[in-house]
Amino acid sequence: MEIIPKIHSYWAYLVVLLGISLTVVSIIYFITKKPIDNILRKLALFTLISFHIQLLIGIATYFTSPILESFSNLSTAEIMKNDLARLIKIEHPMMMIAGIIFITIANAKIKKSEVVSVGIVAIISLGILTILSRIPYNLWCN
Repeated sequence: MEIIPKIHSYWAYLVVLLGISLTVVSIIYFITKKPIDNILRKLALFTLISFHIQLLIGIATYFTSPILESFSNLSTAEIMKNDLARLIKIEHPMMMIAGIIFITIANAKIKKSEVVSVGIVAIISLGILTILSRIPYNLWCN
């Protein structure tokens, strides 16, 4: 079942690229006061879809990854003391879910708004920064 973690790692490149693109484009729309158009709405939707697909692949990875299986015999206290185990089993999943929630909220606000507000930029930025903060870079695509 090594294929699912590989897909999760490689799909992450698309997620990060779309997340950063949405952040940059939303900042440009905010600074220039350009009205929200179909370009931004479609970018937000594609970003949302890619994040949700990544979540589904991540859930499958959580239950099939050999790295996660190696931590299955640890107690909660042992997981909390082990930096890698804590990152993989707790911090990464929770922060990814939080980031996806931020992007989902931002997409809903973009659909309803006529211009990009500072709140929309902040929510998108929080979403991508949350995700970037807890990617296990040392395991990415290994």
